[in-house]
Amino acid sequence: MKLKKSFCYQFSDLKKSLIVFYCVIIGLFLFLALLFALLDNSAQVHTISGFETSTFVFFIVTGIVLFNPAFLLLIQNGISRKTMYVGKLAAFALTAAIAALFDLLLRLTTELLT
Repeated sequence: MKLKKSFCYQFSDLKKSLIVFYCVIIGLFLFLALLFALLDNSAQVHTISGFETSTFVFFIVTGIVLFNPAFLLLIQNGISRKTMYVGKLAAFALTAAIAALFDLLLRLTTELLT
């Protein structure tokens, strides 16, 4: 039962961060698509790529930033380090799977639009 609580708490933090991250990425994609449409030159081919790299950096930074607050809260509530660690691994695994799905959808969308 404590593992479920640990997982849910850590996943809720990751979910909020992931939503903000992909809102920024989609906004950047739309801005670049609009910019390329305004600067349309038939002699040039524009491609947008590299979303996977930004996701990789996002997970590194998120893993570093979100460790301490969750650790302190869960330790104060009597959850062991092992349970917290397993919950964090499960939350990151689910979040990484969701991010991979979104990256795939973004890549397919960019291929269709460019």
